[in-house]
Amino acid sequence: MSDPFELVRAEEMLRGYSARWFDEKLKVLAVEAEYDADLTNPESGAASRTFRLGGKIDAIVEDATGRVLNVEHKTSGEDVSAGSFYWRRLKINSQISGYLVGARALGFDPVETLYDVLGKPGQRPATTPLLDEWGMKIVLDGAGARVKTKDGKKHRETGDSALGYVLQTRPETVEEYRVRVREAICKEPDAYFVRGTVVRLQDEEKEASFDTWQTAASIREGRRLGRHPRNPDSCVRYGAPCSMFDVCTGEASVDDPTRYRRVVNMHEELSASKVGLPLLTNSEQGTYRACPRLHHYRYDLGIRAVVDSDNARFGSLCHVGLEQWWLGKKDGADEATCFGRAVAAMALPPPRHDVAPTTRKEVTL
Repeated sequence: MSDPFELVRAEEMLRGYSARWFDEKLKVLAVEAEYDADLTNPESGAASRTFRLGGKIDAIVEDATGRVLNVEHKTSGEDVSAGSFYWRRLKINSQISGYLVGARALGFDPVETLYDVLGKPGQRPATTPLLDEWGMKIVLDGAGARVKTKDGKKHRETGDSALGYVLQTRPETVEEYRVRVREAICKEPDAYFVRGTVVRLQDEEKEASFDTWQTAASIREGRRLGRHPRNPDSCVRYGAPCSMFDVCTGEASVDDPTRYRRVVNMHEELSASKVGLPLLTNSEQGTYRACPRLHHYRYDLGIRAVVDSDNARFGSLCHVGLEQWWLGKKDGADEATCFGRAVAAMALPPPRHDVAPTTRKEVTL
């Protein structure tokens, strides 16, 4: 089960998201649309004989004017306000172009991408002062006795480390935490829910296709040589050490079942390729660009950490809720039902994964 505080934080994010966006005039055409498309050489136009492009598009919608749009959800702890670096960086994000290719393979013709960003609340579970029966804070001295003010007329309500006076506290309850998170979101909704459209011109799509093709070629070459360089600059990402850092430094083994598991399907969220070639996803490309050694562990050997990082776990939790919210919209449900489906889905235990090793077949690019 999810940590109750983490679950509450995700629930309040989805509550605000639903209130903000439910009435937007968007007809939902598909949710979690899985595609399997040609990886095409941008120079010759020939399809790769090593990889297929694969992935899932969060949603495909039609707006009030009849235009078809891809929808991409992201959770982020960065500044996501309009004009921030977060949005500027999307100009060279190849995932957006790749998902346009995927949508076309499914028979849709999106004109742009609706980038749907949820800012993560920064509030963490805290402590709250203990109160006596009159609602006054309790301060004790080093002997455990209640401290009074200098005039002796009432009890002191502030601590003083120099004097050894300690304000008594207790852990915040889940519902108290919920109220704090909700108040923060309601105070600044624009800081938590931002949407923007991202357009790709033809030459921009072609540039992205070169990025993808060259990444695929580099992956194949690394496998041919059996060499997978480490990148120390990526040992810390998203505020946490890489899950494979101790393996790279020789302090842990991938055979330690308390820390690592092996998967059957390298892309656990996807079906196998329809034509038998390995799928190349945006996540896999991003992993390779960050660190070829991490890519080798994850996508050649099928190794995963038993425990995901806090950021990965929270992002997955929100994604589960968003999927159900959009499915509710597609089914024509009202807002309360859509939000209820999201909350119910996030409360379920995460899916179990197969843990048998597998290998990949190598063919010619």
